[in-house]
Amino acid sequence: MKKPGSLRRISEKMRNEIFEAALEDENISRKDLALILENRYGDKTPSLDTLERMISQARNHPPSSLDNPWSLGSCLEKGISADVIVPIQRQCLHYGRFLTTRRARWYSVLHPVLFPLLERAYPEQEEENQIRLLQIASFYTRAEQIAESKKECYPDTRGLDNTFIFSQDISFSASLREWGDLYLRMPEKPAKVPEFFVSRLRAEELLAKEVSAGEGKLLNKFIGLVCDGDLEKAIALVEKKPGLQPLAEKWLALSLRRDIKISKKDGEK
Repeated sequence: MKKPGSLRRISEKMRNEIFEAALEDENISRKDLALILENRYGDKTPSLDTLERMISQARNHPPSSLDNPWSLGSCLEKGISADVIVPIQRQCLHYGRFLTTRRARWYSVLHPVLFPLLERAYPEQEEENQIRLLQIASFYTRAEQIAESKKECYPDTRGLDNTFIFSQDISFSASLREWGDLYLRMPEKPAKVPEFFVSRLRAEELLAKEVSAGEGKLLNKFIGLVCDGDLEKAIALVEKKPGLQPLAEKWLALSLRRDIKISKKDGEK
């Protein structure tokens, strides 16, 4: 039996990972999630009691208006440029998603810095570049949510800044590896995506309108590699099949984040 854990003995990296898991799906009970995390970390895990306390700490904070659906009204006080957000929101609506205000704000903050880089790297791909920027905005959004749940004044985004801003690595492989840091954290060995994420990840039907049979087969293969933790094989597949990259990018940007699905009422005209 493990000795009672202590928050002081837990590394900041592991603490962030536990908070990330707690925020990803709040429908999972504290006890169930603690058992999943114990299995995930093995001997390196804190005690179950400590895990449950940390999960409660991550979840016990007032709801933020930033996690409501974005609207033009939110631009008045949130520092969001409507002309930047409207085009990407149109794309999200096509796939039955609303942007949250928080994600829209990060997209707006990153747009003047990163969109010119994307345009140089991928000329004449405006809609695809919007999706690429949305992927990157997702990582900053999650960093802010974790910092907020830990009652920190602002998120520490230095790792993301180094990758995307200062190293200017805006490649698909960089985004997929950053995604892997969120979803595939396991000590010492590659791991499958945690069980409670799989239903969210198996979302290829999101792109059913525009995926041919052949493309669907490739996309399913890519998703399978990602869910099995074989990111390098997934990257190699995309490099080998260039036509797969736009579908994989849309899947990452639109399926794997906590955007708000459009309800029947929202969709009514």
